[in-house]
Amino acid sequence: MKKILALFLAFLCIVGTSCGRSMNNVIEKEQNFTGIVAEVKDSYIMVNVSEDDPLYSSCNIMIISLHEELKECYMNFFVGDEVVVYYDGLIRETDPPSVNRVHAIILKTP
Repeated sequence: MKKILALFLAFLCIVGTSCGRSMNNVIEKEQNFTGIVAEVKDSYIMVNVSEDDPLYSSCNIMIISLHEELKECYMNFFVGDEVVVYYDGLIRETDPPSVNRVHAIILKTP
């Protein structure tokens, strides 16, 4: 039930009902990658980057802060969720690598 609710909230964010023009702007203009949530912590998630994503050749796992710019679109993530991460295009050289600035995290499929 929680996953269905999360998917519904993601849909609302995508169509702009709850996030307005800002979300549309992020989706159209910001870099993004797709991956599967591998670990969930209080302030971040670890995401296994999809093998078919161009980012995978650089790094296959990323730390993604949950302090994203569009906080009204935050959802509770679970291990195994497929997400799309919209970010500023910069990757920090941490171990494992992390995204510099997260604009939004959208649940693609539970």
